[in-house]
Amino acid sequence: MSKDQSETRRLLMRLRQQHNLSQSEIGRRTGISQTRLSRWEAGDIADAADAALKLRELVVKCDAQAKRRTAKAA
Repeated sequence: MSKDQSETRRLLMRLRQQHNLSQSEIGRRTGISQTRLSRWEAGDIADAADAALKLRELVVKCDAQAKRRTAKAA
């Protein structure tokens, strides 16, 4: 597994764990198929820079939403 592939896998797992998202929900929000997301989590990651970028964008959005919720609760 290349460095980029392991980074994509780590990013996906972090997104799902920290934001309690299913593969289906991530797929709905990014347009990446649930099947592809499942393969990525299993370590079978093909070169997919465009999909990885969409995933990264979702992480940034979810992190921002979580920060706003935390700020409102304080």
